[in-house]
Formats: sequence, structure tokens, C-alpha cells
Amino acid sequence: MTARLRPMTTADLPAIMRLEEALFALDTWTTAMYRDELAQPDTRHYLVAEDGVGEGEGAGDEAGVVGYGGLIAYDDEAHIATLGVAPERQGEGLGALLLDALLAEADRRSPVVLLEVRADNEVAQRLYASRGFVPVGRRPRYYQPSGTDAVVMRRERTGGATGDGGADRGVSIAVRNERGAERPAGATGDRTRPAGADRGRGTP
Repeated sequence: MTARLRPMTTADLPAIMRLEEALFALDTWTTAMYRDELAQPDTRHYLVAEDGVGEGEGAGDEAGVVGYGGLIAYDDEAHIATLGVAPERQGEGLGALLLDALLAEADRRSPVVLLEVRADNEVAQRLYASRGFVPVGRRPRYYQPSGTDAVVMRRERTGGATGDGGADRGVSIAVRNERGAERPAGATGDRTRPAGADRGRGTP
């Protein structure tokens, strides 16, 4: 089944929160946090992936939301804030589709994009590397309570395509930067922190 991307709205939040619980377990964002993010379009860019809708159906049909992603972007740098794909839809290229759309917006707004990813998530690191990210640092014991390190990755603005849209085949997609709570073994994620949050988010 094909999926399309569109801007996230507050009508999507019930579906987003269900995916948050499935993907990020101990590090779920709240509805209030998402409302705050969506209220800052000058520096935020949030998308959802939804299954193709037919005539008479429209945006905000929460049953069709199968993935989502967010970008925090300023004039000097941007951060991949969050990225998640429903567990049953992973491996279909949706994570790469969302990531590429976020990177296109990041290139429009900022010269550099940063993210954090778990040091033990080598598959996700390969996906990011395929989009031009390179490791530039490490945050010891960033993800708690396990004490897993985070790898900081950086990508500079490019003028060309970001890569093969199917490059996330088999990737467990869920990301969050700078919020750093631990997901249980087998969970699908890592994730960046919205303004005022005292934790963080990551990537695939």
C-alpha cells in the first residue's frame, strides 16, 4: 500500500500518541509537547505518512497515519527531532521517505543538520551515512537507564538527491535526539528535544 506525506496537524495527535507508545515506550512525548511544537512553524516542520486516501477522505484521518517525523531548524543549524514508523510498516521505505523530506526542508532552512543515534544501532547509522551524515562526536551514557552512548552525526547542506528511497529496508525506524530515555530491548527507537524539554529524541 502506498503512503503519502503531508503536514502534521493537531487532529493527528491521537494517532501520533499511539505510535509514541509503541515506538518510544519510556520516552514518549506528551500531547501538550506536540501542540507546542506545532505552534512554532517558523522553526519547526512536522510531517505524517499516511496510507493513500481515496476520494471523500482527507487529512486528519488518524487511522491512516503510519509514520511521522519532525525537524527543528534555525538559520545556523537544524536537528532531526523525531522519526517513527509503525512497527508493522517498517521495512517498506517509509522511514527513508520521511527522512528525505525532512532533509529537503532542512537544506532550505539551515546549512547543517545534526542528530543523535544510539551507538549500538548500526543499521540506523548506515541509513544516516547513506544520506551524508558523518559521526562527529559521542555522548557517553546518554541513554538511560541502560547507559548506552549516543553517536552525534552531522550532515552539511547538499544540492543533490539524498539517496536511495529504499535504503531503510529492514531498518527498525524510530529516532529521537537529545531526550535520551531508554527503550526496552527490541524497541524500535532512539530521538531531539523540543524547547523547554529536559530530555531528548533521536533517529531510525
